[in-house]
Amino acid sequence: MPPKRDKDSEYEPSSSDSESEEYIDDTAEQSSSQKGKKKKKSTKEKKPPVIKSPNKKISGNITNTEGDIGGSSEYDDLLSGFPLPSHSRPQVFNKNISMIGSLNIQAFGTKKSSNKIIMRIIADILRHYGIILCQEIRANEDIIQELVNEVSTPATPYAYVASHPIGRSTYQERYVFLYRSNEWKVLEDYVIDDDDKLGDKFIREPYVARFQHLERKNVRITLVGCHTRPDNAFEEINTLVNTVYMDVRKKLQRDNVQEKRQLDKETGPKEPNTFISFLQRIFCCCCGGYSHVSTRDFSEELAPSGADTNEPIIMMGDLNAAGSYVNKSQRAELDTILKKNNLRWGIQDNMDTTVADGPDTAYDRFIFEAANERRWIGNTKVWRFDDGWLNGKTDNETVKKAAKRVTDHYPIEFELKLKV
Repeated sequence: MPPKRDKDSEYEPSSSDSESEEYIDDTAEQSSSQKGKKKKKSTKEKKPPVIKSPNKKISGNITNTEGDIGGSSEYDDLLSGFPLPSHSRPQVFNKNISMIGSLNIQAFGTKKSSNKIIMRIIADILRHYGIILCQEIRANEDIIQELVNEVSTPATPYAYVASHPIGRSTYQERYVFLYRSNEWKVLEDYVIDDDDKLGDKFIREPYVARFQHLERKNVRITLVGCHTRPDNAFEEINTLVNTVYMDVRKKLQRDNVQEKRQLDKETGPKEPNTFISFLQRIFCCCCGGYSHVSTRDFSEELAPSGADTNEPIIMMGDLNAAGSYVNKSQRAELDTILKKNNLRWGIQDNMDTTVADGPDTAYDRFIFEAANERRWIGNTKVWRFDDGWLNGKTDNETVKKAAKRVTDHYPIEFELKLKV
């Protein structure tokens, strides 16, 4: 079955026409860890991720001539008359959850960002989330900051972390995580280096960001963003699950151990819980032979100190995991691979994540850890942001064409439980 996506919506130029999609970043500097290293054969340029705060001006000189966003002023006139997407789904304020999202903002660059009507709608969508991964960002940091400023309100300021432009040719994209800076802070972010260990499997290497809640410091989450190339989707998802996930998990475990040791060094060993100690003494007296088990070991096993070893890792993004990009047998194989790794899809095959009419195509996905899902994950859904525009006055086809001026994808989202 041919993909439902428009022909030019996943456009990546060939060598013959790549100049029309050139993305040049002359301002980004290599990190100190890269200086003096021998240049690799890979054509993917390595630059450090960037982190910026709201309302901070960034200098830059990136030329980005992304393709036309499609449509005409006729559809912009329609969009200006439509209610904002948030009007059809009033935000429910619940201190015990944070909405986490992912959205491919189709070809977000100079042209789209200069359209005030479209920017207003995009900002309204993004404002719904505590953290959201944005993909197909073909903009420099000045434009990204303009988007952050548009999303931010006095009561809810946003900040962002972004990867460097990633790609094998002059066509490059950034990953961007927008987050509420009065609720979350970034502990770490990095781009997966797949050249050495992975054998250069990804067209756009995954981007990892680890967040901590400011009020509930025991709530931490690691998000792995990935936008696969359609004709390489199966191989990239396979590598994402079998290798990248395992590497991120091992790194997280090492970091937690190191953090705990540092905490013990600074504050001393955690005092044992008196009640648990009392129960242990009773247990030892009754059963005997177990008195060699220390009270501290026993209490830490039940109530670990320091970083939570059950911190969830979520893989997310436009994985192109549907349609002709991943056929039926490949989807079955991926299901088996996920199950083997104790993982599961957060967005199912029968869910539609694209704006265009046609068969349901779940290109965009979450991948959850089964062991952590019940504890951390609430409702998961696709937000059809154009539903409020289907009012009977405008036919469905016209609404879809207008919606695709914004993007050809719907955002996907899940509720992260904060009360654990």
